[in-house]
Amino acid sequence: MDVDPVREKNIRRIHKALDSDDVELVKLLLNESGVTLDDANALHYAAAYCDPKVVAEVLDLGLANANLRDARGYTVLHVAAMRKEPSIIVRLLNKGASALELTSDGQSAVRICRRLTRPKDYNAKTIQGQETKQR
Repeated sequence: MDVDPVREKNIRRIHKALDSDDVELVKLLLNESGVTLDDANALHYAAAYCDPKVVAEVLDLGLANANLRDARGYTVLHVAAMRKEPSIIVRLLNKGASALELTSDGQSAVRICRRLTRPKDYNAKTIQGQETKQR
């Protein structure tokens, strides 16, 4: 497969704009370059590296597929699960990300979360949640 250097440069620019929390610049770059958010795996990138607010803004553009798989076979929800950022996970689910999708090695987002969460952290969150519900 041939790599288009101009396309790759435009994708890097989109990622840099995301790093700068500048979603307005991302929109301009999308219009100028002809590269889509999905072409750039921008939602995957944002879920992995950006502030949750930026992920929400990118999702709110309505231009990215929340169930798109990257080159490794991960959906955005899988990436968010690896990051362990609950606000991103909830936002993705609310925007239609499927929790049923599996990675190429059969892992669900829930299983990824469980694998990366220490039992004491999980139990502490569960206890806090139960205390909140009882009040």
